[in-house]
This record gives sequence, structure tokens and C-alpha cells, in this order.
Amino acid sequence: MHIVPKDKFDFEACARLSHANDAEVIENLPSLLEWTADVNWPVAGPVIDRLKLLGAELVAPIQMILASQDDGWKYFLIVHLVSELREDVFSALVPDLKRIVSNPTPTEIIEEVQMEAIEVLNNREQKH
Repeated sequence: MHIVPKDKFDFEACARLSHANDAEVIENLPSLLEWTADVNWPVAGPVIDRLKLLGAELVAPIQMILASQDDGWKYFLIVHLVSELREDVFSALVPDLKRIVSNPTPTEIIEEVQMEAIEVLNNREQKH
């Protein structure tokens, strides 16, 4: 079953993705995460909505993105996916967010990744 969008308007794949079981989603996780790099793509929202239902299997791939040089992707990921993750998954990403807050790269500052990491951490802390 084809659950990874082939292009930014592949809503048929998104419909199948919304009904896919976790094992199918996890099997395609790297390819699906690529569609979160720009939330302006029409398929980004449905992909994010399905991914945020996953658990610990999201941690390592998200950590790789947060450690990458793609600050735009980091920004979108923090704002639209990391901020929505269930508590146990979010908690596993706190050290990565704290690194961005306390030791940001120059481009993480320019691209406002640091500001979003601060906001997400503060919002989660206020809920507890």
C-alpha cells in the first residue's frame, strides 16, 4: 500500500496513510518525515497528523533532524510536530531542545529555531 506521498499534492497517499497501521508508518518513517520539511506543502499537514500518533520510534529520526544543518526543517519540526508529541516522546527530545536553547548555531538563531525551542519547552513546562 502506497502511504508515502509521491508529490506535494498526493492526497490519495495521505488518505491511505491516515488509515495505515503503526507498523506500516514506522516502516516508511524516514520517507514520511521528509514531507515535514516544509509545512507549506499541502501533504505536510496530513503527514504530521499521522506521525504525531507514533511513540518512541520517532525519537531517533527527529534527533537526527535536530542535529542536522537544515534549520528550516528543524523550525517546522519543532513548531508542528515536536510540540504536539505525547509526553513520553517529547521528554526524550528535551535534551536536544535544550541544546538548541543553550548552544544554538548562528543559523539556528537567524532561522528562529532557538526561539521556537524556548517557546515549546516553556509551554510544556507550564502545563505541568
